[in-house]
Amino acid sequence: MAQSQNDLPNLAEADWLNSPTLKAVFAVLGGCNEVRVVGGAVRDTLLGRKVGDIDLATTRSPDEIMQRSINAGLKAVRTGGDHGTVSVIVTREMITQVFEVTPLRIDVKTDGRHAIAEPTQSWALD
Repeated sequence: MAQSQNDLPNLAEADWLNSPTLKAVFAVLGGCNEVRVVGGAVRDTLLGRKVGDIDLATTRSPDEIMQRSINAGLKAVRTGGDHGTVSVIVTREMITQVFEVTPLRIDVKTDGRHAIAEPTQSWALD
């Protein structure tokens, strides 16, 4: 991966970001306005580490994630309980990959350890 001017890896050139399986999930969920890569994959790329899991956040509801995935011929399983996370399973060219897709949310009440969250459509609030 190429290094940027400030000597950090260029995230846009990460191989995993251009994989057919990830592109399939982006297409199903509506592209960059509706879904984004979050968490460890971004961190690990910037630190020059191998990327394992690819987690996504979306403006879509769990029901929308499920329905859009199923309609596209992908497998989708609710795995995130109160967070609304859906595991979207994509198989392309003999490669199976699981993406954890979580709707945007805001904490409305917390005791510092546990939070009660509500959905939001705002990337800034999440």
